[in-house]
Formats: sequence, C-alpha cells, structure tokens
Amino acid sequence: MRAVSKLVLMQCGMDGKAACGNTQLCAGLEAGIEGAIHASMQRTSNTMPFPEETTHPDTPTGDPPPHSKPPDDNTQAPTYNPNAPTGYPHTQPDPDVHFLTDARNGFGELSRMAMLWEVRHRWPAGSRFAHNLYHHECRLILRGTPGTNPAILMSREGVMQGCVWGMILYGIGLMPLAEDLRCSDPSVLQPWYVDDFALQGPASRVAELFHLLCRHGPSVGYFPELEKCWVICPPSS
Repeated sequence: MRAVSKLVLMQCGMDGKAACGNTQLCAGLEAGIEGAIHASMQRTSNTMPFPEETTHPDTPTGDPPPHSKPPDDNTQAPTYNPNAPTGYPHTQPDPDVHFLTDARNGFGELSRMAMLWEVRHRWPAGSRFAHNLYHHECRLILRGTPGTNPAILMSREGVMQGCVWGMILYGIGLMPLAEDLRCSDPSVLQPWYVDDFALQGPASRVAELFHLLCRHGPSVGYFPELEKCWVICPPSS
C-alpha cells in the first residue's frame, strides 16, 4: 500500500501542493518553511527588538571579556523593580507578541468526513484514492503477550500517522479553518504546519484570533491544547 500511495502521489502531488498553497506548509511547498521563518524574523526585528549581547571580538563565547573584574562573592543578586526604566522601545499598551499553539492529538481527531469533503473539492485528482484509503474504518492492531489475541481498535476519525498521504490530507482538511482565520485579520502573521500554528501581531488581535480558533476549530477536529501554548513577548511587556 505504501508503494502504491507513493506512485499515485507522484502523479497528482503537485495539485495537492497547489491546493494548500502558502497557507499550509506541510504539502511540500519549496522553501515554504524558510519563507515563514524569514517573515517572522523580519517582523520580530521591526516590532519586537530584543537586546543583543555584546562580546569582545577576541573573546570566545562564554568567557568573560578581558580586563573584567571578577564578581564579588558578597555581592547580592539584583532585585526586580517594576518601576525601574527598562530601556526598551516597547511602551505601547498593545505590543506585538508571538503565539505558538498545537492541537490535542491532531492526527487522531481530525474530522475525516470534513477532510474528504475538502479533498473532493480542492484536490479532485487525489480525491478517489483518498476516498479509498479513508472511507472505511481504519484498523489498529495492538499485540499483547505471546499466546493471546491482539486487540483491534477501529478508527473513524483522523488520518493514520505514517500514512504517505497523511500530511497532505491533514493540511487540506484544515484549509477552511486557516482561511477563515486569515480573512478575519490579514494583518496578523499566521503560518501553519500541519497542526502547529503560530500567530504574530498585536496582542489584542492575537487573542481574538485564538478565541476564534477555539470556537471554530472543533468543527473540523482541531482542539487547541492549552498546555502546549506559548507566548513570546517583548521584555518590557
């Protein structure tokens, strides 16, 4: 089955890549991840400047600069003063932040019906083979101790991890959600890679888009997991 899947993907994979475009980067878009990284770095340098560490040019990284005075053992650690000036340019009430999130059991909870529907309309060349792969329940066989019968789990949702078509089918299945979020606020940078999602922009707009993600994500089987969420913000905020 893996060999047949690769052969079919060689014939119609370009159409699937075009269906995902630059919205879902998991379909194999050339330099897609590099482009998203450069776009994020450029926006970070413009709106979220962090202080750079200064080192002596002749000093290896990690060593103290020459002629530096060794620290005194009796010196107390500095205490945090919230009223002290920070020296960072971010003083506006709505600074830019970088928000990272991930889905709960992403591959296993994707709505298979919604995925097949999107594949049928966005990727007609691969819809028949995708239907043959996922229109029935997938079986997962768990081996037990020697001499006992294996346990068979029937999967009705999601895509199988390890499936040659899994990445591109998952990406197309989330295209409506990704497009809705992007149309809601095009000013916020929103790179997707499978179920890994990032938001970069003003904190208030990022919060609104995340609430929108939590509200509409379950309709296609995307459930954001709060334990995997991270917010990267300027030091002054």
